[in-house]
Amino acid sequence: MRRIKRTLHLLWLFVALVLLTDRAHADYTLKPAGKPPSSVPAALRDALNPHGWSVQGDGKNITVWFVKRLPVQKGFSPGFNVKYGFPQGALIGLLQISGEGVTDFRAQELQSGLYTLRYARQPEDGNHVGTSETLDFLVGVRVADDPRPDPATDLMDLMKRSAKAAGTTHPMIFYLPPAEDPVSKPRLVHDEDYDLWILELPLPGRQAEKDITVSVRLVVVGHAEE
Repeated sequence: MRRIKRTLHLLWLFVALVLLTDRAHADYTLKPAGKPPSSVPAALRDALNPHGWSVQGDGKNITVWFVKRLPVQKGFSPGFNVKYGFPQGALIGLLQISGEGVTDFRAQELQSGLYTLRYARQPEDGNHVGTSETLDFLVGVRVADDPRPDPATDLMDLMKRSAKAAGTTHPMIFYLPPAEDPVSKPRLVHDEDYDLWILELPLPGRQAEKDITVSVRLVVVGHAEE
């Protein structure tokens, strides 16, 4: 009888642990968002699609508006570690954060506010080994420090402004995982292996004066393994 009670007690502890673990992994939902806030400078707002996407859950609200057409470099084709053909420094979108506990891909906790998102590639300098499979990232800059949609041609200055936005010495970064297959519709997927929430979208782009569709994947919740 004591052995049965002990077994039942251990079983109950196991079930309770599973339930607590499940609750620790918050669920997130994807919802359409309206126009960018009126506080966004007109020149920047005019470059953005008037419809955005909001990821909500665990007291967080992360909203992204992408540019009307993503710029893709002429002649670009995906390589081994670069999957997106955006010019470095190009404006890709606008990010709005509200709620506590929002982090970038480097696990830097971010303040609520509005940020531009620009494309940049992770340096191959030996300091970022194992951070991600590929080099494609977006860097965030406070809108107050980046009020115009023009390409950022000084990448060092861009990184400094992004680090200022993060409140650290490292830029605010968001990973763009490769899209192995074309994305057919907007959706939010959960990578259970790494506990990442990834926004997937088919977005209009422009390459060599031709309209194209670009499959984009953006990590909005979660960070690289330490």
